[in-house]
Amino acid sequence: MTVLVTGGRGLVGSHVIEALRAAGKPVRAFEGDVTDADAWRRAATGVAGIVHAAALVVRPLEFAEYERVNVGGTRLAVQAARAAAARLVHLSSVAVYGRTAAYAAGRGAVSEDFPFQPIPEHDFYARSKRMAEELVRDEAARGDLSVAAVRPNVIYGERDRTFTPRLIRVVRLGVFPQIGPGTNHLSCVYAGNVAAAIVAALGAKRPGFRAYNVTTDAEPPPG
Repeated sequence: MTVLVTGGRGLVGSHVIEALRAAGKPVRAFEGDVTDADAWRRAATGVAGIVHAAALVVRPLEFAEYERVNVGGTRLAVQAARAAAARLVHLSSVAVYGRTAAYAAGRGAVSEDFPFQPIPEHDFYARSKRMAEELVRDEAARGDLSVAAVRPNVIYGERDRTFTPRLIRVVRLGVFPQIGPGTNHLSCVYAGNVAAAIVAALGAKRPGFRAYNVTTDAEPPPG
């Protein structure tokens, strides 16, 4: 089956393309603006799967722009998947839970059924990603769409332009700030492992909507 991937030049999207090619799957990279309906119609013709990984993440923009791209682009991904009768895997984020509230309530262990908590007004990314995921969930509830939402935590790896460069700068400075008691752990996941989860979700053709947390490369330390 041919799989269409948006965000193919980004961190996760590029790893998804590599993973699909390694598995011998035909891949088509989305070219153009994900808010362009005509671009979607051209790109999604004849595909059996869509991986929607394109999104605004960290940009000094107004919320309206995050909504236009992250929610508007997802709406068109849903329409394209429905028109092509394609399986849709939406790249979401653990940010949908409500960052601070979820960590405090779950003490770092938040499962897929953890109830969404309030998101601060200024967290444009988290707000837009929750809106996008709620959109695909509601559309799947209509009964004619098969959707998986993959919720990764902090992602690192080749072609990362956000977390990894910041970590390298801190290491080079040789000064490490202590947050809280210094015993807390940040769950990180390699981009290639997120891609592997997405490929697995593509193959699990479940009807309706299903969400999956993809948040760590190993078992958490004891204690």
